[in-house]
Amino acid sequence: MSRVTVIVIAHDRRQFLPDALRSIVTQTRRPYDVIVVKNFKDDQIDEYIERSGFTSILLSDERGGAKYERGLREADTDLVAFLDDDDYYLNRKLEVALEAFEKTANLGFYHHNVVIVDAKGIELPCTTDIAYYCEKKLNKKIFLNNNDKYLKIDCISHHGDPLFWLGFNSSSIVMKRDAILPFLDVLKKLYYAQDGLFLISALVSPYALLHDPIELTAYRVHGSQTTRSYNDLDSLISISKRTINDYEVLSDLISELGLHNLINLSKTEFKRSYDWSRLYYGVSLGDSDLVREAIKELLNDKENRRNFAKSTKLKFKIFYMSLSVPIISKVLINYAATRILRVSIKDLQSLRRKIKGDVINNV
Repeated sequence: MSRVTVIVIAHDRRQFLPDALRSIVTQTRRPYDVIVVKNFKDDQIDEYIERSGFTSILLSDERGGAKYERGLREADTDLVAFLDDDDYYLNRKLEVALEAFEKTANLGFYHHNVVIVDAKGIELPCTTDIAYYCEKKLNKKIFLNNNDKYLKIDCISHHGDPLFWLGFNSSSIVMKRDAILPFLDVLKKLYYAQDGLFLISALVSPYALLHDPIELTAYRVHGSQTTRSYNDLDSLISISKRTINDYEVLSDLISELGLHNLINLSKTEFKRSYDWSRLYYGVSLGDSDLVREAIKELLNDKENRRNFAKSTKLKFKIFYMSLSVPIISKVLINYAATRILRVSIKDLQSLRRKIKGDVINNV
């Protein structure tokens, strides 16, 4: 019988964590152990964790990767499953995943689809608002044994499906613990992209990978999602910097391992996210050189060019029109920033002065 440890991470957001924990308790096949790594104390949640026999670890580090790294060091089972605080498992998640490991020779990485829900847990239809998430679903079974991974060098496409989405959503992944252990020092550097590292570690392991098109986890789309909460200049800059950090950490790892033929990040959605983050970061700080460089990279991508051209959103139109301007002016950048953040130019300048002051004081 396979044994699995579920590692749950939470940072600040406590409103969804009870749903995540209850979804483990109601599994048709219970895990061997559950480790909850969070940065806060809460009497009700802590009492539930203790009553359920789970292990609780306090860790203030804001990086999601650092929390998973701590949980992985504590776990002592061959298999580990991951769960972000705002997601939750469907009842048969662990049963189906563990059966896959027991029936599939040399399986080291199992990934499945998600059902997309709102903040209240109500399933969302794949309308324009959440089309981005729906596109990440791979609707047929994909199996890669160890030899396939190297024979099928293009990691971005497998019979028309983008394999990069095998690394979408940590809560959709169950894997061999020893596959990720060599990369724990890299994992703890990541803020958001730990699921990408889980995929990379599996691809370079001696194990097979399996994507199952069944929906076994609820993926929650909500306003306080880390990568959606551009509420002010501080959060825009912070999230942009962290996304840039994650891309560069994984790029360095791929280069160090010599895996460019296997994993080409320059063709992935992750690269687009990286370039958008640099664009937002440059706009926020008024850095015209960074804005120009980011726009150039974004417009090298055919899909981005199409999105720019057909977008009805003013901020995208501004960036698109700016391509005809030889020198991207401060006026253009400031106008774009005020539209993105919904602030006046006076407030924008005040925020920038405050942020630059904070940077100087923290040096």
